[in-house]
Amino acid sequence: MDEGTSSGASFKKLEKAQFQGTHKRAVSSVAWAPSHLTTAPVVASGSADGTAKIWKLPDPDDTKKHKRDLKAMTTLSGHSRGLNHIAWSTSTWSPPKLATASDDKTCRLWDVVTGDPLVEFRGHLNFCFCVAVHPTHGNLLVSGSFDETVKLWDVRSGDCVSTLPAHSDPVTMVDFSRDGTCICSSSHDGLIRLWDTATGECLKTIYAPLTSTPAPSAQAGTPQSVAMAGISEAGVAAATAAAAAAAGTSNAAAAASSSTSPPVSFAKYSPNGNFILSSTLDGRLRLWKTRTSTCSKTYHGSHLNSKYCMTAGFYLPQDSASSVVTGSENGDLTLYDLQTQQVQQTLPQAHDDVVMAVSCYNDPVGGGDWICTGGMTQDPTIKFWRPNKT
Repeated sequence: MDEGTSSGASFKKLEKAQFQGTHKRAVSSVAWAPSHLTTAPVVASGSADGTAKIWKLPDPDDTKKHKRDLKAMTTLSGHSRGLNHIAWSTSTWSPPKLATASDDKTCRLWDVVTGDPLVEFRGHLNFCFCVAVHPTHGNLLVSGSFDETVKLWDVRSGDCVSTLPAHSDPVTMVDFSRDGTCICSSSHDGLIRLWDTATGECLKTIYAPLTSTPAPSAQAGTPQSVAMAGISEAGVAAATAAAAAAAGTSNAAAAASSSTSPPVSFAKYSPNGNFILSSTLDGRLRLWKTRTSTCSKTYHGSHLNSKYCMTAGFYLPQDSASSVVTGSENGDLTLYDLQTQQVQQTLPQAHDDVVMAVSCYNDPVGGGDWICTGGMTQDPTIKFWRPNKT
């Protein structure tokens, strides 16, 4: 992905596939398996029902070989509360593995073939909200929690090897850079922070200016495993001294930046590691240059996001213009042109509830181009979208 250039390809509009998967409760996270681990497109989903499911896509052009409702290949059961996030291990070690983060304050690593839990990671003091696995060797797992910390874990032993006092509010997302040398974390304190994986040093702090759209007040009774409402002003009034020290800034400076920045609900490295895509509760997606910490592009106007931690992604087909994809609190799915920031397509009522989860799959060799989405309580389904063939 090169933010500075355009392929010149026209955009191919998406259509919904005839099949879908279903959970008993809201779908909080979806993630495609890396193409080098599978012979056909495979996607995982995590849900507030406490399970993760593995789905293999049928041939979308052969309607005789599949029914509308897919049957999961494997169901991963064992968490005592709902799941917030899932992430694949990209390691080529067999069998393929999936990490899960749960409201039961634990993370787990699973064998997706047998459905057996391999390792349990205990130590967070509040809900585990996000998780990622080291992209090269797979021996390191990172998690973020409502306890405001980021923890690094040894996958082989399950031991915590490092705890970072990362933020002054719940951590909403963690992600490894492409080579695994850096970690990015985002939080409702309004900050994105970049960390040295080996030393735990905070390398950079990124934050956006507060827009005219205010952050919502906290909602009582919202299941933490499907959404995180806006934190009240008291929750972002000041950064802790430890977090400020880790960021290499004064407590006053950290407090000033977080109190004037919209809560960050999502942050993810671009495939080439040169950018970070973030989502904030002012209804904006931003593309940041990791080298300079400057905002390169802003995407907004077609999707609604003021309450929930919804994921977004990069849709990078070979024969169509590239996109930034996000769900919306009104049930729509929106694709913005990566370069021009203009709306390429809005799929109205993609779900009958908030579109919580988005994941993109691009495999020019055999799998094709896909987008997977997950819906909230009134529509706890996993839906699939592909370029229109006509």
